[in-house]
Amino acid sequence: MSDQEEEALKVIQSSRQGVLQSDLWKELEIDSRKCSRIVKRLLDAGLIER
Repeated sequence: MSDQEEEALKVIQSSRQGVLQSDLWKELEIDSRKCSRIVKRLLDAGLIER
């Protein structure tokens, strides 16, 4: 898992209500396309759910 994936997972897990993807990429200071790819990898790994 990349550093950015780990950071994204920490941000997502820190919120009980979940995180909007638009808020996630702003928080991580990455573009929306890269964020979408990270979210997809986390979903595929079973680490998060929509």
